[in-house]
Amino acid sequence: MQSTTDTLTWRGRIEQFITHHVIQNFLVFLIVVNAAILGIETNHEVMDTWGHELFLLDHVILGIFIIEIVLLIAARGFSFFKDAWCVFDFIVVGIALVPASGSLAVLRVLRVLRLINKVESMRKVVGGLLSSLPGLGSVFGLIMIIFYVASVIATNLYHKDFPDWFGSLSTSAFTLFQVIGIPPNQ
Repeated sequence: MQSTTDTLTWRGRIEQFITHHVIQNFLVFLIVVNAAILGIETNHEVMDTWGHELFLLDHVILGIFIIEIVLLIAARGFSFFKDAWCVFDFIVVGIALVPASGSLAVLRVLRVLRLINKVESMRKVVGGLLSSLPGLGSVFGLIMIIFYVASVIATNLYHKDFPDWFGSLSTSAFTLFQVIGIPPNQ
């Protein structure tokens, strides 16, 4: 029977191997290649000529992603599922294993999103965006209040002269919403 230190040693070695910068760079390269393959698959002429080879390469890359996930689970045990980025990768790779055809086959493109986890600067940007959501909700609320006030004012000022555009609060709001999106004449 193995001791706890032996178990930690083999898990530590697996973790060290899979998180090594060369392996991680190789995985980023595979994600980019996989993204290119998915884009190339939209060209029917290329698919008629190279479809089988591209399909095979796509499956080899998926196999490597599965091996990566399995090794990380072996190295980290259940703590793998405590890391949100690991769960994200697990779900994205897992979706590719769901038998899908037709319109559901397009879900394979989600594997490209793994770049977010692999590139540190992208992870920071996503983290910043997620942490800013409560503040963005407040900004959205403020804009809605201003929009509501402007709609009430527009309805009161213009409902008699322009009933089609400002006859009610809802039509005023819709008119103002449309006016916001119209670029000035040049």
